[in-house]
Amino acid sequence: MVSNLNEAEDSLHAIIEKLRRELVTKAQYTAFTDPSILELSQRLDHYVVLAQLKKKGKYN
Repeated sequence: MVSNLNEAEDSLHAIIEKLRRELVTKAQYTAFTDPSILELSQRLDHYVVLAQLKKKGKYN
């Protein structure tokens, strides 16, 4: 069970890191107000909140 939690946490962190890199790269050549940047930022925010809730034990 613990290994499943660690795998899920690692997976969540991998998603966050992938989205973060994608956002940084895209923001270098796209306006911050571009809809694609906003959508990507919101997706990243969603996963960051999930990680924070999981760390606090409030999300399974």
